[in-house]
Amino acid sequence: MPLPTALIPPPPLDVLLNLTSLPTHSGSLTPVLWMFEKKGKLRFRPSLSSLRTTPDQLVEDAIEAGAEDVEEIEAEAEGEGEGEIRKPRTAVVEIICDYTQLATISRHLTNPPLNYEVTSLELAWMPTTTTEVKGETQEESLGRCIEMLEDLEDVVKVHVNAVSA
Repeated sequence: MPLPTALIPPPPLDVLLNLTSLPTHSGSLTPVLWMFEKKGKLRFRPSLSSLRTTPDQLVEDAIEAGAEDVEEIEAEAEGEGEGEIRKPRTAVVEIICDYTQLATISRHLTNPPLNYEVTSLELAWMPTTTTEVKGETQEESLGRCIEMLEDLEDVVKVHVNAVSA
C-alpha cells in the first residue's frame, strides 16, 4: 500500500530534486487537492474575565457560535518554569468551521459576554479521506519524508491525510 501524498502547490526545481527520494519512501507526488477541504481551525480557552469556564460550557458556546466540529484539548499548565507560580490547567477547545466564518466565530467568542481567549487561529486543509499507515516502519518512513519536505526553504506547509493504524 503506498503512503499518502502530501498536498503541495506545483513545486520549484529544488523541491522537485529533493522529491526524487519519494519512491524510496513508497510515496508519490500527485495532484491531491480534491482530497482536502479548506476549513477554519480555532483554539480558545476561558480568559480571566470569562464567567463560563467548564469544558461543557465552552463546547456549548462553540456550537452556538457556528462550529462544525468541536474537540476538547488537553491543556498544558502554565508557569512550569523554575521559580514560577504554577497556574492550574484550563480547558482548551478546538473547533473546525467553514473558513469563511472563522473571523465571525472568533469575534463572537472573544467579545462580551463570553470574553474567551483565542490561543490559535488558522486556515487549514483538512483531509476528506484518510489513509492508514500500518506499522512502525511505514510511520518512520512517512515521518522522514514529511520532515524532508518541511525542511525545504520553498515549502510553507505540508498537509497529509495519513492516520496511524
